[in-house]
Amino acid sequence: MAEKLSRALGRRIDFVDVPPDAMRKTLIKVGLPVWQADGLIEDYAHYSRGEAAEVTTGVQDATGRPPRSFDYFANDYAHAFSTPSEKESAASATGTPSLPADGGKSRG
Repeated sequence: MAEKLSRALGRRIDFVDVPPDAMRKTLIKVGLPVWQADGLIEDYAHYSRGEAAEVTTGVQDATGRPPRSFDYFANDYAHAFSTPSEKESAASATGTPSLPADGGKSRG
């Protein structure tokens, strides 16, 4: 995923394998309830063991359309993974005005 995000953003993204205890402490510190932090740790343990690696037909079954690859997702949502200065540069390059950090809420 880091390699695909790197391509979509045009900059290097590194995967950092955060130990479960450090992740739990950080999640709680930023305000997640203990039960939710523990649930996320459990989810990531499943992913680490490859238990979510099987590709199924669920998206196709539910939507009637084939699923999109992570590459398409990364390209379509690159803006969500961009820094404020990258968003400003992209807006300048396309002539599209960018919103302030508060999403424009400060405008009257």
